[in-house]
Amino acid sequence: MNNDDILIKDLSVGELKKIISTTIEQSLLEYYEDLIALNSKSFVESVKEAREEKEFIKLQKI
Repeated sequence: MNNDDILIKDLSVGELKKIISTTIEQSLLEYYEDLIALNSKSFVESVKEAREEKEFIKLQKI
């Protein structure tokens, strides 16, 4: 039996609330981590360098 075969009716209200709140909490934490990272100058520079390197490698393959 895979997860697609499990019915919601098998969950208690408390279990469903826990699943929803955990999912929301994880999503918010990931959002805040992304926001903090994007406000970091060193992170933004690192992404820029990685993109430039990737483009350079693509050009070498041509």
